Amino acid sequence: MLRKISLLLIVFLVSQNLFGQTKNSFCGTPTTVKNNTLTALSSPTSRGGAYITSQGVLKVVVVFIQFKDDSQASTDWPLNTLPNWALNFVNANPGNSFPYNNLSQYFYEMSNGNFQLIGYVYPQLMITNLNESQYNQNLGAVNNEILTRVDPSIDFSQFDNWSGVNPIPTEMLTWYF
Repeated sequence: MLRKISLLLIVFLVSQNLFGQTKNSFCGTPTTVKNNTLTALSSPTSRGGAYITSQGVLKVVVVFIQFKDDSQASTDWPLNTLPNWALNFVNANPGNSFPYNNLSQYFYEMSNGNFQLIGYVYPQLMITNLNESQYNQNLGAVNNEILTRVDPSIDFSQFDNWSGVNPIPTEMLTWYF
């Protein structure tokens, strides 16, 4: 079985409508259609609104996960432990100094220094209760299990970047490596 390790990047209480099939949208940003051409309007900057901000600071939680039946180790990510690079994956504070291969650096550079993604890396690897096949590709079940298990030890209010009631799509929570 191929190794599948999932990484939850939890941007808690953050959501954005997914516009992939919507006629009047362009990459999730407001758009207009003129002469049968789809054009993005200016990128929204939002604090407490409906869009993920493109400026300022967004604080996230990162939880590394391994399926119970995962048996493939790598040099940088041994089995049953955090990856060697886990604590450098995202910066804890805003700034312009970054370790190698850092997610905060990516967002900082891609936004020309206007957006900072900072966060907290959960200090232990979470191993699922079931084998990968038992989840039947239901990533929501994996997310729910892990969130339930880490909830008592994480104060998610630190990561509440939004106001209002916005459901969090599972697709925004899970990245695979």
